[in-house]
Amino acid sequence: MTTALRQRMLQDLQLAGLSEHTQEAYLRAVRQLAEYFHTPPDRLTEHQLRDYFLHLKNDRKFASGSLVVAYSGIKFFYSHTTPRDWPTLQRLRVRKEKRLPDVLSVDEVRRLIAAVPTPLPYLYSIEGPGAYAASRLTTPSAICVKVASVFFSSCKVASRSLTASLSPSSSAQVFNVP
Repeated sequence: MTTALRQRMLQDLQLAGLSEHTQEAYLRAVRQLAEYFHTPPDRLTEHQLRDYFLHLKNDRKFASGSLVVAYSGIKFFYSHTTPRDWPTLQRLRVRKEKRLPDVLSVDEVRRLIAAVPTPLPYLYSIEGPGAYAASRLTTPSAICVKVASVFFSSCKVASRSLTASLSPSSSAQVFNVP
């Protein structure tokens, strides 16, 4: 993308109040579109745009989340920076992938809860697909534990910032944060 065109899109993104992370992702999406065709994005046709989206979906096998980012960035460019009234931009829909969350068995949940020292009040809640949080009610931030990080065969919880023993008979505090 030419420097002036990129600068104009960056200004449009800032005026729209989008975060820096979103700005970078949208600029990257338009840059990759231009690189794919070796043509500035303001000179591409609707047919080329359609072919590019099919390439991302069918050839590169983009996940729905990645396809949404690419589509949103390109749609922003063609609706704000260099407005185009192209039906492809209005028709494209990306279905969100539906994945089942990781689920603990009833026995595993009981063992996890039993490992918490009883005199201290703890709050347990689901923080998202497969993530559980355990924190004292007085602690402002929860310690997040993903199901994949719980090793029930060895009674351990592993995380970047957390090591825990799931043995209820352990005299050590359950959540040891280094």
